[in-house]
Amino acid sequence: MDIRSLVRHARPMRYHLKAPWRADAFSDPAPLTAIAGRGAMSKLSHPLGDVVVRPYRHGGIRRFIISQWFFPSERPAMEMARHLEAYEGEIPTVEPIGWAEMSSWFLGLRRYFFLTRFNSDLVPLAFHLRSSQTHTHLSIQMTHILIRLRELSILHTDLNLNNWQMSGEQLLLIDFDKSKHFTGNDQAYAVCCLSRIARSGLKLGLQSSHQKLFLIVLVRLCRSLNLSPRRILTKIMHQMPSQLWREMRWKLSGGHR
Repeated sequence: MDIRSLVRHARPMRYHLKAPWRADAFSDPAPLTAIAGRGAMSKLSHPLGDVVVRPYRHGGIRRFIISQWFFPSERPAMEMARHLEAYEGEIPTVEPIGWAEMSSWFLGLRRYFFLTRFNSDLVPLAFHLRSSQTHTHLSIQMTHILIRLRELSILHTDLNLNNWQMSGEQLLLIDFDKSKHFTGNDQAYAVCCLSRIARSGLKLGLQSSHQKLFLIVLVRLCRSLNLSPRRILTKIMHQMPSQLWREMRWKLSGGHR
């Protein structure tokens, strides 16, 4: 008997929602089309508005073994705290609603879900860059978000281009899973953020459109933080591993860089 069959009989879902949301007002879930590597999501109707339910899942090789079952963790509660702090700090993002868990009888394993307000017109920035040649307004918005996160001492640890979303002309940042309180200096912050954005563009195969946006954001962010763009770029380049090692490390580390 495999693990999937052992955890099939799970206990009912337990919700942890911010006020005034109530779980007993949710409708039955309806599936949403999975795009940009976000996995199988669903939508719940609620009197206060529709809600997106995003399941937590393992990355890399672990995804093929036990993709959505975890040992008990504070991970969703921590994501809620960081995401709510960013939302209330006026970071352009989707509204966080709460999180949910479903426990099994096998080894105490649990499935976790994160809930946000549904936005029907979100488009991943990676898709947008393939068809858009305008970068000025995007670079201004991206720099503003990074500076505001710095002011809040929040480090978003997964600034890949699929976590930057377009809602019309508005740039949003989503998925604060594993974000953390940052106590380093401005230089370390800039290198962490820009390195992740650079790696994402390389992985997705974006060329001139991503490079142009990246360089403009690099200059704008460095000017805002009184840093040398050339020095920051040099540090970023030193952190870029070879293609083979980068992909191997990504798979072995569970999909997180």
